[in-house]
Amino acid sequence: MFTEPVRKTPNGSRSMTQEEIDRFLKTICYGTMSYSAGDWPDSRVLNFTYRNGAFYFHASKARGEKLQHWSDNLPVCISFYAPSPDVGKLRLCQHESLLVYGRLHRVDDPGDWKGCPEEAYHALESLSFSGGTPHKALPERLPKFCGGCGVYRVDPEYIAGKLTIFTSLPEDSYLETIIKR
Repeated sequence: MFTEPVRKTPNGSRSMTQEEIDRFLKTICYGTMSYSAGDWPDSRVLNFTYRNGAFYFHASKARGEKLQHWSDNLPVCISFYAPSPDVGKLRLCQHESLLVYGRLHRVDDPGDWKGCPEEAYHALESLSFSGGTPHKALPERLPKFCGGCGVYRVDPEYIAGKLTIFTSLPEDSYLETIIKR
C-alpha cells in the first residue's frame, strides 16, 4: 500500500485536509477502480457512493468480464478526480483528486434474484441519487433494480487526497496589469 505523503509543489499543490476530503467525498459520483486481473492490471469506471465510511458500487448480477476477477477481500484502488471548470478562463486553477486503497466485498446474495439485503438496498438507493437516476430509488422500482444488481463495498484502508493548483493562462507582465486593454 502506498502511504507516502502527498508532494507539495511551488504553486501550492498539497495534501487535502481531512475537512476537504470529507467535503469531496460528498460530491463523488464516478471513479475508476483498479485491481489485479491475473497477469495484467485492470481498471473500470464505476458509479460510486460513499456511505457509513465505505464506498459502494454496483454491477450486473449476471457474470460479466469484469466480475470474473473480483473476489472477497481483493485489494483495490479507487481514483476520484474533479477537474477545474475554469481552465483557460482563470490564471490560477485547481482540481482535486482522491486515491482510496481498500478491500472489496460483495454485499448482495449472487444467487437471490428477488431479495436484497438491507445494506445492498440502501447502497443502491444512494447510488440512484448520486448517479443521476433517482427514479430507480422509487419504492415501487427499487426492489426490481436490486434483483438484477450485484452490490459491492470497498472498505478503505488508506485515503490520500490532493489539491492541485496550477496556472492555465500566461502571467501578465507588470505593464499589462497597469495598462487597460
